[in-house]
Amino acid sequence: AKLQCNRTRTNGAGCRRVNRAQHVQQRRFAATRGSPQNDKLTQNAIRFAKKNQVSVTEFAKSPDRGFWSDLFKDKDDPMTAGKKVLFLTHSKGNFIRPCPSTKLKLCCNLHNIDIGSNCPFDCTYCILNSYLNFLPITMYTNLDQLAQQIDAQYADQFLRVSPGNLTDSLGLDHILNYSTEVMRIAERFPNVLIEFKTKSDFVDN
Repeated sequence: AKLQCNRTRTNGAGCRRVNRAQHVQQRRFAATRGSPQNDKLTQNAIRFAKKNQVSVTEFAKSPDRGFWSDLFKDKDDPMTAGKKVLFLTHSKGNFIRPCPSTKLKLCCNLHNIDIGSNCPFDCTYCILNSYLNFLPITMYTNLDQLAQQIDAQYADQFLRVSPGNLTDSLGLDHILNYSTEVMRIAERFPNVLIEFKTKSDFVDN
């Protein structure tokens, strides 16, 4: 596997930069009971929560959209309030999907790894503010299925892929250590090129 990291340094109008301290301040973690607790990403998040005194809530099953809507609807800024909750769960679909390209345009054949949805950054110009109303930051932690999908569908072809279509590739890497796990999987596949694209400075891994 090859690694490519594009780091966007933006202080432009409408983009509120978030430093490491702000990522911890007033953040809450939530996880679905049963399945995610044993995976590495959830363990990483729980260790981070204990170290930084972040509260953790466990659900017997995944809350529906109405639950999150009710939780944030009375907030002055529901979208920003949702960014203070990190919800860990398992993806029920494929991790890798072709990048949605514009009709009648030549596609670059980039694929996305759907690692989650919503973003820790609060950029007012971002389309996610309209597309993901009243949702917490959701991250999928069952990365074993990522390896299975690459092996089953892409083992014999070049795959250029970027983690994060509806979120920042490395925005929560200091909490979940996501990039290390993705690269550990990708090392098994010499045909895979990984591109991490971020507005953060969480590039230590």
